[in-house]
Amino acid sequence: MLNPLLPPLATAAWVTAALPERRRALAALADPRRAQSQLGDEILRLHAESEYLRAHGVRPGEGWERARDSLPPRRYDELAPWIDRIAAGEQGVLTGRCAAARIDRFEPSSGSTAAKKLIPSNPAGRAALARGVSAWIGSLYLRHPRLIGGRAYWSISPAIPTTRTAGGLPVGFQEDSAYLGGLSAWLVDQAQAAPGAVSRLQDLAAWRQATLHFLLAAGDLRLISVWSPSFLSLILDRLRLEWEPALRLLHDGAVVEGLRLPASPRRARALGAVAPDAVERIWPKLGLVSCWADGEAAPGARALMARLPGVALQPKGLLATEGLVSWPLGDQHVAASRVCVIELLGADGRVSALHELSEGDEGAVVITTAAGLWRVRLGDRVVVTGRVGQTPTLRFLGREDKVVDLRGEKLSDAFVAGVLARLCPDAAFRLLAPEGDDPPRYTLFIEGAYAPSPGELDAALAENPHYGWCRRLGQLGPAEVVRIGPGGPEAWVHEAQARGQRLGDIKPAALSALKDWRARLNLRQN
Repeated sequence: MLNPLLPPLATAAWVTAALPERRRALAALADPRRAQSQLGDEILRLHAESEYLRAHGVRPGEGWERARDSLPPRRYDELAPWIDRIAAGEQGVLTGRCAAARIDRFEPSSGSTAAKKLIPSNPAGRAALARGVSAWIGSLYLRHPRLIGGRAYWSISPAIPTTRTAGGLPVGFQEDSAYLGGLSAWLVDQAQAAPGAVSRLQDLAAWRQATLHFLLAAGDLRLISVWSPSFLSLILDRLRLEWEPALRLLHDGAVVEGLRLPASPRRARALGAVAPDAVERIWPKLGLVSCWADGEAAPGARALMARLPGVALQPKGLLATEGLVSWPLGDQHVAASRVCVIELLGADGRVSALHELSEGDEGAVVITTAAGLWRVRLGDRVVVTGRVGQTPTLRFLGREDKVVDLRGEKLSDAFVAGVLARLCPDAAFRLLAPEGDDPPRYTLFIEGAYAPSPGELDAALAENPHYGWCRRLGQLGPAEVVRIGPGGPEAWVHEAQARGQRLGDIKPAALSALKDWRARLNLRQN
């Protein structure tokens, strides 16, 4: 049986361990140029012998502010040949060869033209991420000290099987707490409502069962941290649908795929008199939810919080697989100047360092990381909303390239075009667009003699790992295929003209973010 004193003691110890980095992060806010220059110099020293730096004429001992001019901003696709060499087993390509610098794994992410990107990871990169997390956690709990008094639920997704590259490096995600390392990782595990073992469950039904069980058992739940608000909404929906079976399981306990779900008969009896949608009675101490709330996530965040009366929302900062760009500080998202080197590429082609930015500036994020990503364009656009000290605060606007991202699926026009070229190469018109809301799905509108089946389309889209995960979690519904009569290209041109495009500038596209294409097209449903 869990000692009720252990979670608050573990949380307090974790917060205490995070405070020194929080102090350093706050001190760095006064001089972002110095913080970024020092970080850039450290990254250059760590990787001074890398082939990439030599190829670009960066000499050992050269400082960041001089070296950056030799390193042009790149898209991932331009770095892919270098990353492929690492995947094949080479070291010293993008990074140095010491233990902290060597690439020891990859994390998968969605690409613009490929289904999957391999993002390099090493101990130095994970240590940098841990600095950003510590700054956030220390600030979060100091601002909301009541959260220390109980457990927290940190988003735990079903396991994705780890694969290996041709060179033997693992490809997959670690548990979130593993990035903190050492004592902090152990403390987080003691303070979690759901143990890290839940993340190793590969069967979706087993994962749902275990997640609901541990959440219901946590009467002292104070904090929920997830990425997409729809993730938590789906958990609440499932709780309502499976309330009685979940209470029986809580009363009796069970073993699911080798994971013990402890019996809590007293807690089960207490919840027996509670309605499944009475969240304030299920978790009366719940004080804060942390999730995405900008861009496409804003409507979902508003809908989620309407179900959680009296609970505060803290929108998450900008975190990509490649690196942490900003972290929440009060009501702002401050640039993570001690985690990675951050620049913005403006519409005029000028790349600005953090200290050169002004309120209202917009641009595409460019980062340099300790894991060997040199001035890489993330594909995310942000706007400068102000400053804390002299460091810019940022708000996420959306994707730089044409990407539809309703639930975290990150479908790009280039990737979808490749899928449709493979599935229906001879179609006169083909357009993939989202439809519906609860959950949304993707529909292929197609004009031609042949159309793929919905299953074929769904499987092809799931080659993008983020789409596949969203489908597995139920955040997206199954794809549909709708046959249309003649007129698809004309409808596309009309829509583009209505948005102000000149007729000669209109290009065909495989993907649209608009949800009302049924009304725009002359449909012939099969």
